[in-house]
Amino acid sequence: MNATIIAAFASLVLIAPAQAEPTTTAAAATTAAASQPDTVAPVRSAKTRYCYNTESTGSHIIRRECHTRAEWKEMGVKVPERL
Repeated sequence: MNATIIAAFASLVLIAPAQAEPTTTAAAATTAAASQPDTVAPVRSAKTRYCYNTESTGSHIIRRECHTRAEWKEMGVKVPERL
């Protein structure tokens, strides 16, 4: 019983350094990365194609359909604005 308790305590002591706070250089790197400006959203033209993967019931083959935003709108499908 004592050996089990000692083994459990020893494993906790060995794990504790792995869960410690990152070093200052790692913290500085994450701070520098956080201060970088966000990437600019890509410019979308009227010819930008949006693709959806569709599955047919009873088939394992996935079909991919690609159309422009206007073509999807004509078919009654709403393409999310964030895409």
